[in-house]
Amino acid sequence: MAGSKKKKKKKKKQSRFNTVKEKITRYYDRIIRQASPGRLLILGYFLLIIAGLGLLSLPFAQKEHVGFLDNLFISASALSTTGLVTVGVASHYNFIGQLIVLLLIQLGGMGYMTVASFIMLAREKPISKMSVKILNDEFNLPENFNIVHFIKETVYFSAAIELAGAVALYIIFQVKGISHPVWSAVFHSISAFSTAGFSLFPGSFVQFSNNLALNLVIALLSIAGGLGFIVFTEIYDRITRHKKDFSFTTRIILRVTLIMLVAGTLIFFLSVEDLKKLSVGERLLVSFFQSMTALTTVGFNTYPVASIPHAPLFLMTIFMLIGASPSGTGGGIKSTTVTALFAEMKSIVSGRKKAALFGNSFPEHRMRLAVASFFFYMTILVTGIYLLLMTEQGKSTFDVIFEGTSALGTVGLSRGITSSLSSAGKIIIMLMMFLGRIGPLSFGIAFMSSEKNKNKFEKEEDVAV
Repeated sequence: MAGSKKKKKKKKKQSRFNTVKEKITRYYDRIIRQASPGRLLILGYFLLIIAGLGLLSLPFAQKEHVGFLDNLFISASALSTTGLVTVGVASHYNFIGQLIVLLLIQLGGMGYMTVASFIMLAREKPISKMSVKILNDEFNLPENFNIVHFIKETVYFSAAIELAGAVALYIIFQVKGISHPVWSAVFHSISAFSTAGFSLFPGSFVQFSNNLALNLVIALLSIAGGLGFIVFTEIYDRITRHKKDFSFTTRIILRVTLIMLVAGTLIFFLSVEDLKKLSVGERLLVSFFQSMTALTTVGFNTYPVASIPHAPLFLMTIFMLIGASPSGTGGGIKSTTVTALFAEMKSIVSGRKKAALFGNSFPEHRMRLAVASFFFYMTILVTGIYLLLMTEQGKSTFDVIFEGTSALGTVGLSRGITSSLSSAGKIIIMLMMFLGRIGPLSFGIAFMSSEKNKNKFEKEEDVAV
């Protein structure tokens, strides 16, 4: 009798458990089905930041005690591939902690959905339609782009470039007598390609300012990440499949990146008086690296940012604002968006009906996206800087503006105020880094768009502008 009663109790408990499990499963499925791809993307990144916080908070991941808010800050900075830090990664985290940071950087750089989809493809399982939508939202891919092709080549390119970078950096660090050269090489290769800017060295790469080999390796890795996976996919197709021409997107990215790098290098070279004590070659190298690090949003530096005069520092701020290219690991407004706006301005001034550049016109829906993206980005930036100026009243206005621009652009360059930010300031910077990784426009679309507004028509009336 006692045995049968126990069995009945077990069955009741099991039945209740199954009922609760079914309800949770149904509720979860309903949320997933109803949620937009943008909201799911945001939720995924948020949960990864929380997971990073939990792992970094474990005692065996730390050399020295790190508080809750600082662990959260490092997790958000790593996943958003920003590189702003409130505590030193090398000084406060041991190998396990550094490995957690590096994994977050890798997931943030390639995109967690890219990694998850690649695993599904490797197991010969199809990618869900929702995953495809999330990937399109995350990378803002051109229409009719082969998503499976893109995922595979993204992972293969990333692995090949990071491996080559790690080998090159290992040789450099070994020659220079850097301790733990293998780990340092792997860490900085992934950090550079992901345009994260996290460094295990105090002062980033200032000690390597005249090391040509290291400067070139880090620059090549960062530019590769900043150019984006669309460019590399097309280059690969051109080599292996004899594709004749690059797309309009790739041509814009390559030309604009080259023009801005050259212009930035020359302006920095001529503007920083303190560099004149160096040889011409060293001045060019330092000038190129600082322009490159701001434009690709990688955030490394070979010259103390706090020592840069305001004029070239303002130029770096503009570069951080513009940022890298779509479908890459960098942040900012994006080079293609700024180019589209420039083309629109040029078409109005010249009296043309369509915005065009390099012999091609921009589709109307892309122009609308460019305008919306620019406005949304600037709104978030102005709001964030205003709030920072409220919370950090004892700090230089220029330093706060630079910090806010760096955070939203996921750059990681700082005038040295990150560690001394107030708790409110750290939270504002974290939100800006998070929005910078998601993309302000993607965030806005995820929470402001609705089916009700899609078919709504307003009366059209002329207005003076």
